[in-house]
Amino acid sequence: MPFNYVTVTTSSDLFAPATRAFGDILVVGKGAFGGTSSEPRSFSYPSEAVAAYPPGSSALTEDVASGVSAIKTRVQFAAGTALAIGKDNAVDVRKVSTVSAPAEGVYTHTLDNALGTAHRTGDAVIAQGTSDLAAAISMAFRQKPPPTRVWGLEVAHDSPDWRGALTTAEDLPVQIVVLANTPLGNPESQAVDNPQGQTGGGAGPGQQDTDGKGEDRPEDEYDDAGDEDEDEGEGADADAGAGAGGEEAPAKSPVALLAVHVDTVSNTGGDGKERIGVAMLDSTLTAQEQAELNTGDVHTDRMVLIAHKSSTDDVAAAVAGVIAGYEPHVSLLLKPLSISMPGTFTATEIDAFVAKSVNWVASPTMLPGHGLYLGEGLTASESGNRKYIDIVRTLDDISFRVKAALIQAVGDLRIDRPGLRTIVTLVQTVLSPLVTRGVLEDYAIHIPLLVLLERERATLNAVDIQKISDGRAARSVEMEVSVVYTGVIHKIAVKLELKG
Repeated sequence: MPFNYVTVTTSSDLFAPATRAFGDILVVGKGAFGGTSSEPRSFSYPSEAVAAYPPGSSALTEDVASGVSAIKTRVQFAAGTALAIGKDNAVDVRKVSTVSAPAEGVYTHTLDNALGTAHRTGDAVIAQGTSDLAAAISMAFRQKPPPTRVWGLEVAHDSPDWRGALTTAEDLPVQIVVLANTPLGNPESQAVDNPQGQTGGGAGPGQQDTDGKGEDRPEDEYDDAGDEDEDEGEGADADAGAGAGGEEAPAKSPVALLAVHVDTVSNTGGDGKERIGVAMLDSTLTAQEQAELNTGDVHTDRMVLIAHKSSTDDVAAAVAGVIAGYEPHVSLLLKPLSISMPGTFTATEIDAFVAKSVNWVASPTMLPGHGLYLGEGLTASESGNRKYIDIVRTLDDISFRVKAALIQAVGDLRIDRPGLRTIVTLVQTVLSPLVTRGVLEDYAIHIPLLVLLERERATLNAVDIQKISDGRAARSVEMEVSVVYTGVIHKIAVKLELKG
């Protein structure tokens, strides 16, 4: 071995900024009939979700003879559900017409046609088709380009705890949240969460549900405005009055709870937890009635509302899949939707949607193939100049990228000219590639302390010197980053003039 006066041992310790997906979806919904809630699971293929969330099954609680058109089980199957009844080769497939109230935990299902064979107690009763949760996940994957990953979070079928499920969702690494087969419709018919008393069915806070129509309600941590229970507007006195015989606050629908969730988590959650919610409107309502639903908690730039005329598909899940398939800066206008819809909206109906920041499913004449597309790419609120979905998603994406790049400066760089110049460079490494790609047109970075440190000390007055001293004492640096976002064309107005 040669004699060396200097020995150098090399190593590599490169910093790799954290990354964040831009299109992971969470679908919250009901799984099997009679099923309970379960832990969240991620899927890369729709077949995995279909296997994980079957439609449900039960068994006959008593013998049934041939020619009988009613069966009894301990699981309640919804009207319209196709059931395979029996075992081996003696299987009848019938649809449920009506379901009676339970008697000692047993439901009586009236079938659309009489049974062709006799069946014994314990014979299987298996729901056909796909559960709401599996169908929504499959619908998201059906879009082109498809999402990379979709999470599923199952709630109990008969007494879904939407609030509890959304609380569980707070820590999941997702950017889009949707409720399976849960349209935003008449608030009175969808009331599921009542802070001050019994309104719209179900039990009040802390009360036990005994009629089988609702569920046990925990004490609510939000008031009727969707914010934390603090004095605002009428305040706590009004809440107390409601409990003492005054007018009770309206209950929240699942979609309203979703809106509160995405708004709260995006503003107060951890780094990278920013997200948007997607909800479809009740297609049985008129266009004006659907448009008027964009109010209250739902009226936020963190929500995306979609009007449609499909009677079979989960359009909210489809829209979530479309959003997930594109990078944040891509406009969702006229992006294709893989759903079935028999009709389209009139110009008058579309005007009603536009006025209320509601998207719709369109089939433009000028696009070949008569396909279905997103008619707009709107958020549910124009406040804060965040009218379009791509603006919200791009800001979320840039915010995370900047924080991921700057984290290496914390606890390492000093509050001096070299240190603050390095911070500027770190931010430039994030924003300059976005300018090159055409996502941003320009950007500006301003650090007030760096402006002062760049000057000769003799030119600083007492106030300037104190600002530098305060920043170093607090070990805090304030920085302003402004970006110029280049939005895409959504409308073109052409004046065509013929001259002789």
